[in-house]
Amino acid sequence: MLLLFISNLENGKITIEKSEIKTIKLKNRRKLMLNEYIQAAMKKATYKPLDEDEGYFGEIPGFQGLWVNTETLETCKIELKEALEEWILLGIKLGHSLPEIEGISLDFTKIEVA
Repeated sequence: MLLLFISNLENGKITIEKSEIKTIKLKNRRKLMLNEYIQAAMKKATYKPLDEDEGYFGEIPGFQGLWVNTETLETCKIELKEALEEWILLGIKLGHSLPEIEGISLDFTKIEVA
């Protein structure tokens, strides 16, 4: 699936975001992969209790710099998902390559049109 949208207009130049979002077929249906990407990433999440009842540490291997530290395991899971969503949006905005998860890739590239 190819999506194009205008993201910036300055000095007479238009920046167009070109997004190639890979999809998978499930019973002849095509789905946008953002939710599936998040769910697949969360399946890889790891949680560890910290020493002396200091709470929990959560991270997703392969997602550099993405981790949380909270008081309970439940809040750790919730906050890790929220942090992942923000991490994805920031990565897209900055043009970073995001890791592929279970064959799902979110690949965004910019092209300029004069």
